[in-house]
Amino acid sequence: MADLEEREGLAAEYVLGTLDAGERAVAERDMARDPGFADLVAGWERRLSPLVGVLLWKPLPTAPRYVTVFESEGPGPAFVASVDLAKGTISMRPISASAPAGKAYELWAVGGGRDKPQSLGVITADFRIPAERLGKTDSTILGETIFAVSLEPEGGSPTGQPTGPVMFTGKLNPTE
Repeated sequence: MADLEEREGLAAEYVLGTLDAGERAVAERDMARDPGFADLVAGWERRLSPLVGVLLWKPLPTAPRYVTVFESEGPGPAFVASVDLAKGTISMRPISASAPAGKAYELWAVGGGRDKPQSLGVITADFRIPAERLGKTDSTILGETIFAVSLEPEGGSPTGQPTGPVMFTGKLNPTE
């Protein structure tokens, strides 16, 4: 019963727009994979549709958002990352990934006009950095950018380039 209540709550929050970018990406992935969850979302959309006129005052984002889900070999995603140009932030959250003792995961931007991987930092539970760290953030550059996660010594790569294996990759996709 608690699982159904959690799924109902997630569906309602998705429709209301109260999820952060990472949670929204997970919900969208679940809708694509689970017709039952998609039905829950559709039900909340029907129930809340009379409120659309009330919510029209909410300002629309002025800049696009991008998201990627890093898949793991196990169940569920390993990480979820988002680039929110309206807020000027890049955030990333581990979902099921956990670095071994003495090691850390480091996020890299690859492609998008870069000659070599660009470190965005060691991933923590509350990883959030300024989007300016990517350099240019126009839609063409971001559409060509891939995020990669490597396994590095604790504290990150000592060379400024990946020294450990690349464990996960994800292509940035616009959310709208």
